[in-house]
Amino acid sequence: MNKMMKRIVTAFLALAMMITIIPAQKVEAVTNTRINVNTMQSVSLNPEEEAMYSFKAPQDGYFRIEATLIEKRSMWSADFTVFDATGRQITETLSAKEPGRSCSTALFASKGGQVFNIKVDSPFDQVVVDFKVVYNTSANWENEFNNSAKTACILKNNQYKYGSITYDDEYDYFKFAVAKTSKVKITFGPNEVTGNDNNWDVDIINTNNETVSLFHGTKTIKAKTVYLKKGTYYLRVHSNFFNAKNVEYKIKYQASAYTVKAPSLSKVTVKVSNSIFSKGKRYLNKISLKTSGYVDGYTVQVAKKKSMAGKYISTNVFRSPYNNYVTSKTIRFSDYTYKNGLKSKKATYYVRVRGIVKDPFGHFIYGKYSKIKKVTK
Repeated sequence: MNKMMKRIVTAFLALAMMITIIPAQKVEAVTNTRINVNTMQSVSLNPEEEAMYSFKAPQDGYFRIEATLIEKRSMWSADFTVFDATGRQITETLSAKEPGRSCSTALFASKGGQVFNIKVDSPFDQVVVDFKVVYNTSANWENEFNNSAKTACILKNNQYKYGSITYDDEYDYFKFAVAKTSKVKITFGPNEVTGNDNNWDVDIINTNNETVSLFHGTKTIKAKTVYLKKGTYYLRVHSNFFNAKNVEYKIKYQASAYTVKAPSLSKVTVKVSNSIFSKGKRYLNKISLKTSGYVDGYTVQVAKKKSMAGKYISTNVFRSPYNNYVTSKTIRFSDYTYKNGLKSKKATYYVRVRGIVKDPFGHFIYGKYSKIKKVTK
């Protein structure tokens, strides 16, 4: 029994010595080959083999990976996956399946100098595939990743920027500023209107993070005019449905300085009420005026002195799609004297009016007051 144990121990020791003297096999890392953009590459892969390539964006612009399967032995494909320098996948994996037929990834915008990596693999098949990085230099494309206000792409007045919501993108942010109160036209839509149901939402955001929707479910070119105070603003693009991803869009703003001009008062009418609730009392009935440019409403002030001291009325009134009490030519009031606040007996009143424009966030932009109009009733 002791001899048997000695033999077993001796055998184990011999095996251990063999294991220690046999060198471990080296696992070779996949070499990352640097390639030039717009140059055709050819790669031959065995099953479960992969190849890594990298390229550097020469200037600001956008690119796609274009591939053509040359040869395969079964039904499987050659797959292309693109990553940025941090290892983040930036496009959906491209599968080249049919020999002789070209296919490509979605477009991706980049800054000059950015480095990207391409993994090519074929898990179950031996394949030969040609590919190239099709790179277009352009200053008019967004710079990914502009998915926050801090990384927003700068817009220039009246210049389109092009972009797309990419593989794992949720938002694209664009930034612009107006140096003074401005009338701003914002235009957005698909780069090419093809009739596809491509849906985006576009919001405008101010530096207080107040957010208002401008476009919802956009699938054609649309424009909207807003009035903005001096400041910095952001436009946020969001894909409303999955099929808006990787579809090119374009966006721009056109800003011109805007002044809410003082209106001109041609006539102010004060009447005596015949209402059973306020019979015999005076009320401000109608203001006839001329305005130059768009306004959402007016500030109306009525005072007992020309200095506008001792105000009877100081109120804001706004245009409405449901009635014509306030228009570009007239301001009308009902005979509710508790709202008007005028005297019951004959008196002299001094009236002035200024225009109001609302910005998208509901804040008022005021113009200058008109000349004071005197009326006695």
